[in-house]
Amino acid sequence: MKIRFDLMLLTAVGALTLTACVSSTYKNADAGYNRTAAKIQMVENDTHKIKPAVVTKKGYYVDTQPIALKKEPAWLKRRVSLTAHDIPMSILMNRLLRNTNINVTYDNTVASRRLINLNYTGSLRGALKTIAAQTNYHYIIDGGSLDWSAFVTKTFNISFMPGASNYLVGRTRNSNNQTSQNTGAGTHISRVDDQQYSNLEGRLSVWSDLRNTLNELKSKDGRVILSESTTTATVMDHPANVHRMAQYIDGLNKSLSQEVSIRIEVLDIELDKDFNYGINWNLVAKNIAKNVPDFHLGGNLSTATNLVASNIIDSDPNSAVASLNVGNINGTQSIINALSKQGKLRVVTKPEVVTMNDQIASIRITQDTGYIESVNQSYAENYVTTSITPGTVTDGFTLYLLPKIQGNKVYMQISSTIANLVSLNKQSTIPSGVTASTSTNNQYNAIEVPTIAEKVFNQRSVVRSGSTLIIAGYKRLRDETANAKLFGVGALGGKGAKTKNVETLVLITPTILRTQS
Repeated sequence: MKIRFDLMLLTAVGALTLTACVSSTYKNADAGYNRTAAKIQMVENDTHKIKPAVVTKKGYYVDTQPIALKKEPAWLKRRVSLTAHDIPMSILMNRLLRNTNINVTYDNTVASRRLINLNYTGSLRGALKTIAAQTNYHYIIDGGSLDWSAFVTKTFNISFMPGASNYLVGRTRNSNNQTSQNTGAGTHISRVDDQQYSNLEGRLSVWSDLRNTLNELKSKDGRVILSESTTTATVMDHPANVHRMAQYIDGLNKSLSQEVSIRIEVLDIELDKDFNYGINWNLVAKNIAKNVPDFHLGGNLSTATNLVASNIIDSDPNSAVASLNVGNINGTQSIINALSKQGKLRVVTKPEVVTMNDQIASIRITQDTGYIESVNQSYAENYVTTSITPGTVTDGFTLYLLPKIQGNKVYMQISSTIANLVSLNKQSTIPSGVTASTSTNNQYNAIEVPTIAEKVFNQRSVVRSGSTLIIAGYKRLRDETANAKLFGVGALGGKGAKTKNVETLVLITPTILRTQS
C-alpha cells in the first residue's frame, strides 16, 4: 500500500512539474507574440495617418516657382494687323518683319512661294503660329534669325525600364501532382491529373507597342528612333504628326507612372461549434457597423466580398491614404477583430507589394525542405553501389498579381498558392513484422514521402482603391484521434478525438499611390 502511494505521489509531482514548464513556455511565447503584434500595429497606424493640410516650418521662405531666365524678343509682342489673299509665303514674311532686323531662312523642305490666305490682328508671335498651323511648317528663332522647316525633331523621355517581360499567371494545362516510390522491386507512381486549368499568359513589351503606335502616327516622310538604353524616343516629322505623337507619349507616361500598393493578409480561422456551417458574414458586418453606421458588405459572400464604407473613403483619387478606416484602426484590422469573435484566428502571412500599372508583381515566402526522393542500387560481381537522389519540397506562400489602374479602381489578375508540409514519412522495403539488424540494414532501401496540403486560387477581380476584397470559401474539416499511455501502460491512459473546422480567408487591399491626375 505504501509503494502504491509513493507511485501516485511521484506521478502527481511529475505532472505538476510538467504543467509548470509548459505554462512558463507558453507565457513567454505569448508575451513575445503580443509585443511583436503591438509593434506591427504601431507601424501600421503611423503609416496610414493622414498628413495635415498645412505644415508650418521655421526659417526663410523661398518661392519654388521656376522663373524663366531667357526672355523672348520684344519684337514678338509687337501688334500687327494683316490681310493677305494668295500671297507667297516669302513675301508675307517680309511684310510681317519689315520693321525688324530678323533674317528669314527656308530649308529645302519648305516651299517659300506657297500661297497663303491670312486675316489676322494680334501679336506678331500669334501671326507666326497662325502661319505655321496653316502650312504645317515649323519655325525656330535663334538670335536674329528665323528658320522655317517642314520637319521638326523632338526627343521624348519614356517612363519605363528597358526590356520586356513574359508572365504566366495560373497553371498550365499539363500541371499535375506526381509522387514516385522506388521500393527495390519496382517504382510505384501515384499521379493526379487536373484536366481543368485557368491561367493568363502574355508578353509585356512597352517598347514594341510604342514603336508600332508611333509608326502608325507618323507620316510617310517621318522617322521614329527608339533607344531602350536611354529610354527615349526621337521623332522627326511634320509638326502636326509630332504633336499627335507628343499627346500619345504624354498619356502613356502618365499611365506607366501610376503605382499601387497591395497588401495581402492570409487568415486561418478555427470556427467555434456555433459556426460549424461557416462564417456568419452578417454578424461580421453587424460588428463593424457599430463604429461605421453605413458600412455594408457587397458581392457574393460565398466567393468574394467587397468591403465598402462610403462615408469614410476619401473621394480624392490622388490621395495615398484613401483606405478603409474605422476610427483609428485600419479597416482590415476591424475585420480581423470581428472574425475573432467566431473562432480562433491566426494570421498565416501578411506581405505587401508595390508595383507599377500593368506590371506583374510577385511575392514568394517559402521554405525548401530536402528529402530522399529515391535510392538506386547497381550490382557488380563483388560489390554493390548505392546512389541516393535528393528531392526538394517547397512550402509557404506565393502570389503573382497583375494590376490595371483605371480611375479609382484597380483591376487585378490574382494567382496564389498556399502550401504546408504536413509530414515527411519514411518508407522502407523492410517487410512488415521483420526487424532489421545492423548487419542486414544494407539489404533494404528507404525513401521519404512528403505530404503537402495545398490551396490554390486564380481569379480576376476589381476593387476600389482603399477597399478590401475578401476571398473566402476555402474550408477544410479535419478529424483527429489519439491514444495516450502513462508509463507505457494503456490502461492508465485514455483516448481522445478532436474535430477542426478551419476556413482560410485572403484579404486583399489595393491602394493607389499615384494617379494620372
